[in-house]
Amino acid sequence: MENNFTEANLNLAITESVYAIEDISFEVLLTRLFGQNVEAIPFELKTFIHRKFISQHKGLLRHLGKKHIYQQVKSGSSKFINDFLEALNDKDLEEMFDGVPQIQEKLNILMEEKIEKDLLTEFGQYFQTLKNKCAPAEIEEHFRTQLKNCFENGEMSCQIWDALNTWYQNGATLKNFKSFNIQISTGRDICYSKIVEAAKEIKTDNFANIEKITKILDKFLVKPSWKLKEKKLIISGRSIYFSKEIIKLMKKIEKNKIEQIEFYVADCFHLDSDVKLPGINFIITGKKAYIWGKRKIDLSGSKYEPGKSKARNASTLQEKGENGKDGLPGESSGNLTIFVREMVNPSDLTVYLDGGRGEDGQNGGDGFDGTDGVGVTQEELDQLCVKYSNVFSDSWNNFEDYSPPTNWKKTYGIWNLDNCYGYATYEDEHGRTIIYSYSGFLTKWYQIKNTYDLYFAVIGSLGKKGTQGGSNGFGGEGGYSGEARIENPETGESYSVTVVKKQGASGMDGICGKNRKYGINGNDMVVIDRSSLSDVCNPFYKSQKSYYGESAKCKLSFGQKYVMEADNRFNGKKLHIDKESACFVTFSITEMENNVVTVEKVVERKEHINKSKALAKNSIISEELIAKANNFLKNETIFLADECKEIALTAEKEEKNNEEQETLTEEIVILQQKQKKTITTFTSEGERKFGSKFNAHLLINRIEETGNIGTNEVIFQNMMDLFSIEIPFYQLETIKFHMILQINRILQSINDGKSCTLIAAEQNTNQNGINYNEIVNFAKDLRSRKQQKYEFSKFSSEIANAVEEFESVNCEIDQKIDAKAEKLFGIKKTIVDFGDLKFINEFFQNFHKFNVDKEMLMDVLRQDIFMLK
Repeated sequence: MENNFTEANLNLAITESVYAIEDISFEVLLTRLFGQNVEAIPFELKTFIHRKFISQHKGLLRHLGKKHIYQQVKSGSSKFINDFLEALNDKDLEEMFDGVPQIQEKLNILMEEKIEKDLLTEFGQYFQTLKNKCAPAEIEEHFRTQLKNCFENGEMSCQIWDALNTWYQNGATLKNFKSFNIQISTGRDICYSKIVEAAKEIKTDNFANIEKITKILDKFLVKPSWKLKEKKLIISGRSIYFSKEIIKLMKKIEKNKIEQIEFYVADCFHLDSDVKLPGINFIITGKKAYIWGKRKIDLSGSKYEPGKSKARNASTLQEKGENGKDGLPGESSGNLTIFVREMVNPSDLTVYLDGGRGEDGQNGGDGFDGTDGVGVTQEELDQLCVKYSNVFSDSWNNFEDYSPPTNWKKTYGIWNLDNCYGYATYEDEHGRTIIYSYSGFLTKWYQIKNTYDLYFAVIGSLGKKGTQGGSNGFGGEGGYSGEARIENPETGESYSVTVVKKQGASGMDGICGKNRKYGINGNDMVVIDRSSLSDVCNPFYKSQKSYYGESAKCKLSFGQKYVMEADNRFNGKKLHIDKESACFVTFSITEMENNVVTVEKVVERKEHINKSKALAKNSIISEELIAKANNFLKNETIFLADECKEIALTAEKEEKNNEEQETLTEEIVILQQKQKKTITTFTSEGERKFGSKFNAHLLINRIEETGNIGTNEVIFQNMMDLFSIEIPFYQLETIKFHMILQINRILQSINDGKSCTLIAAEQNTNQNGINYNEIVNFAKDLRSRKQQKYEFSKFSSEIANAVEEFESVNCEIDQKIDAKAEKLFGIKKTIVDFGDLKFINEFFQNFHKFNVDKEMLMDVLRQDIFMLK
């Protein structure tokens, strides 16, 4: 071996070689130091060189590794920090410096020697020291805490929420967050400023633990959930901005006929847009409500504008004017309930709860004018009249065979030649009547019939009656105003919100339709004639034919006389058929009046019907609402495992426990009853008390003492207890009157929301108490249940008496033998073997259930318990 090294020179040569050549191996080092004669190197020297070689590599790797760690951490490389933490967690030294060839070469040499593990701990400690100094976890934890607080405190504007949501959708990187340029819209919103300041403290290029950031954003930026239950729309979420939901909300209302909208918010309900939902119940529950600017909630019912329409007029004589329709009622206002623990800017909110104006009633339609009757002219009368030359001398057949035109229908006719009279009537399509009379008579009793009379009348048809106008429609009733409760459910304090409400105005009543006039009656006219035997022989005979009614619009009147006169005419039908002595018909005329006659006046309606009456909106049950809200808030607060720092988590857990305890003992404000009793606390399941033990005697005494002066809560409990135990009939009889009074009190309380709420609150304090809906259902059939209670108790009493009678029966056996019987058999007294008395056991087993058939029981009692064999 040619090279001679001192120890110092050898150390220097080894160090120089290790630093100069990145991938130098131990064999290359020996060759570099001693040439090709490596085998001649003494073992002790080779061992010394190897130890120095490893030591120098380790030192160099330590230097390079720490330098690399320092540079990466100092530059804020979040990727390096996360990768290094992962490698440290995996205890993988090679993974720590993945992608750094210079370090990897040195590390491979040490790994071949299997002496690299002590560096893992050293690098890890160095990394943590630098990280805590340059990129401490507390800074990111502080950022997450401020981010969470910003969402939870409800002070975030919609603009900031949208910006954070966009940031979240784009990956939620630190760089993007720092690039925001958002103007804070309110002086109250300091939380966002705190987030910005917290972000400035983070020196890395990105978040080291972005997953925890996204978990927070996942929870707080989730869209509200929508649930439709019958006609209720339930919307729940962490924070709800009304302006974001209004378009979707209106579509849902239109499509599903929504009657009530309920918002359940864990953090804050932001009223950043006006609410106009006619006639809809509107509910907001949660921790906070924020009123952004001057806002209004208008739940006023829909209204009808003034203006009357008219029903259809009559178009024929067969109908009257159509009745006016009643106006529809104005819509009642919806009710508003806001239960929040804090409200920001309540004075900026105005609530309108007016009832809507009712629709005007419709005017009745007008009637139809009556048509005029058809009269007769003298010309037509002459055309219609029977044709003859002389009433006396013309043949009988000429008068009997008379027939008017075919449009006239014969309605009556009688002709008798022996008695010399004929009489007929006809009617045409207009309702006109022909009265045709031809009769002979004798003027002296001893003469033959020597005189003949004729009269031929056309009676005009009557004018048709006009029809009535339709009755008026009522104006619809104005809608009812709504109710508003805007308060802190824990303290009962009402917020200073302006509420405007009034009853809706009723619509105007319609007016009756006009009645129409009668038609004018048709005129009457008659032609009369007379001829006798003497007239035929008289060469100077002058016809006695004359007319009545030919000169004016007139109506005929017919009279009767006993004797012949110049102006009357004989009617044989009256004498021979009607058996009337006054058989000479007289004729008189009366002029028809020109005034217009109308039908009777339509009576104006004065009474409303249900159709036009307004209906109030369903009331909002506060107790159910508070219970739902508490349940929702409880579920929403159970999250954020380690998204924020440990200190914050510890405080949050303590706060959560306190909130849960407060929820269990949450104070709810109940409106005072007439007895001035106020219930202010909600009783948790664990704090509910057991009711005191009682029996039938104690319960009867309690009901008697309560009478009708006890509170509704005590009276309701009396009825609950009454139906839970069996009470003898004679004891029930003593409280019969008390029960009637107390049941009436309960039924009145159920119809009063305040009283019913008080009962529910009292029941809530009992271990076996029932809730609000169960109370209502219990009360519905109280009267029928009371009747059943009496019947069962009475039947039970009868059964008890029957059993006593059964046990006291003394049966005697008739031992007489019938000697007349065809066959006699040996007899002996014996006791009936009923076996295991199964039917008796079954009877007593079912006795207490009140389901023993009464007739079956009496049949059993009537049976003989002995028999002959």
